[in-house]
This record gives sequence, structure tokens and C-alpha cells, in this order.
Amino acid sequence: RRIQSLSFILVIAVLLCVSCSSSGSGSSIESGKVGSGSLKPEIDSSKVPEMLELYRAKRYESISEALSAGAENVYKLILHGRELGTLSSDIGKLKYLASLDVAGNVLNELPEEIADLHYLQGFYANGNNLREFPEQILLLPILQKVDLSVNKIHAIPAEISRMDQMTRLSINHN
Repeated sequence: RRIQSLSFILVIAVLLCVSCSSSGSGSSIESGKVGSGSLKPEIDSSKVPEMLELYRAKRYESISEALSAGAENVYKLILHGRELGTLSSDIGKLKYLASLDVAGNVLNELPEEIADLHYLQGFYANGNNLREFPEQILLLPILQKVDLSVNKIHAIPAEISRMDQMTRLSINHN
């Protein structure tokens, strides 16, 4: 419990530091690099799986397998520890994906199409080679859990404050 409290305090401190040191040069979100606007997309809450439903959902272990099952039926994609250097842009076709695990790979960057995963609730990209915070996730409307620990990220964008549904952020060992 003490570790959770310290983690929460650390996140608040980081957010305060980021907002204090933000430059006036604008962000890539504001300039249109990520997404089509600064507002989060609307989602159909009836399409958001409940915790138990997500737990019981079939897990897919490749993007092609998931797409062949029908993108509207895929809630979990586990690509953990595959030594992937890139992630296919086809990931964006998995419209109702709720949990994406790309941990333990050698990813340097993520495709922009991650921003199309509006139903994503958990994103796990720990243990990769990411040098920048993946701004693609900043506008995901119901993203709650993010693990970016054990990467090479040097800064957290001020826009992280827009992630109002996030309940857990792991960014240690960056």
C-alpha cells in the first residue's frame, strides 16, 4: 500500500514538473500529428467489455490471427516477448481491442494507428526500446492502465493530464 501511495505521489510530482516546464512551442497533438483533433473520440459504452467478459475473452497472439477472427470480435491481443522490432499498422483495424500487450519486444516506436484503438483500456509496452512517450495513447478515451516501464523514455508530455480515465501509470526504469 505504501508503494502505491509513493507511486501516486511520484505521478503527481511528475505532472506538476511537466506542466511547469512546458514550453510554448506547442505539442504534436496540437499541431495535428496525433489524431484528428484535440477532443477525445466518442465511444459506444455498450461495446466496452466488463471486467469479467474481458478476462474470459479469447486472447489472440498475432495481428493476422486477430483480423481473420473478425476485428469486431477481438478484445485481447498479446504480443509479449516476440522480439518484434515493428508493429504493423493493421493494429488500427482492431477497433474494439480492450487490452494490448506488446511488452518484452525491441520496439523503438509505435504505429500512429494505435490512436485508432478508442476502446483500449490496458496498454502494456514495458521492456522495449521506446525513446519517446507514445503520444498516440494520449487521446484514447477510456485508457486506464499504462505500463511503459523499462524503456528509454526521457520526458512525459504535458498532455498526459488529458488522460482522465487513467488509474495506473508505470514509468519506472526509464
